[in-house]
Parts: sequence; C-alpha cells; structure tokens
Amino acid sequence: MCLVAGSLVADVRGGVPWRVPVIFGNWATPADYARAGRQLGARVGSATVIAPPEIGTLAYFCQCAIVDAFADRGRVVPLIEERVAAAGPVVGALLEVNYLRLDRDQRPRPAQYQLIWAPGPATQPGEQWPTWSPATGVGHLRLIALPGD
Repeated sequence: MCLVAGSLVADVRGGVPWRVPVIFGNWATPADYARAGRQLGARVGSATVIAPPEIGTLAYFCQCAIVDAFADRGRVVPLIEERVAAAGPVVGALLEVNYLRLDRDQRPRPAQYQLIWAPGPATQPGEQWPTWSPATGVGHLRLIALPGD
C-alpha cells in the first residue's frame, strides 16, 4: 500500500499531464532544446558545432552539423586511448582486442563553433539560450566561435 501511495504522489506532484517524466536527468526540457536548436540552425547554417553531450533534440531541430564524441569518430579516438591506457592488464588487453580494427588516424571534423551548457542564468554577453530542467534548474546554452585552423 505504501508503494502505491508513494507512486501516486510522485505521479501527480508535478501536475497532470506531466511536463517531464518523474525521473529526469537532462539539462533542459525537450522544448528548450527544440527552441535552441531551431535558432542555432538559423545562426550557424552549414558550420559545424561541437555540442554538449545531450545533442539529439538539438541536432534534430538545428538541421546543422552538430558533433560530439559519439557523432564524430575522430573525437572518440583520444577517449578510447585514454581508457585503454588507464585499464589494468586484463581489461586493457580486452579493450585492445575490441578496438583492434579502430582507425586511429581519423581526425575530428573541423568545427567553427562550440555550444556549452552552464548552470544558472546567462551572465556573459553573446548568443545564449535559457534552459530549465527539474534535474538542474535554470541553466543556459552559450555559443562560442572557435578560432580558425
């Protein structure tokens, strides 16, 4: 009975219908990411943007080139090599076998911008999009131009 009562309280405390799931760990709501993605796409056009880890909704609405370690194999190679180097002898050997055919010569796609998420309201000048989530509260995404190659 306590489990049912606890579930009922969790289900309705945020209001019905739910704005977000009961367990929510993202830095922003899907609506915030969609709004930022549309405006980001209009701003950067065909330029490449390095994004924070949560890129799915941003990339969908941006219709632009957004990359991270999972979307650009050249960006994941250093992470893999770092993990292999930090592993013990057994796990390290297993990881080496797992990544035997990894193209370690792949270079990251050149990017012109980086999108950074930070907690709290925006305090620096520049292009920024406010965000909110039950997990992090108020935050913002900030677009930074990267120096040329």
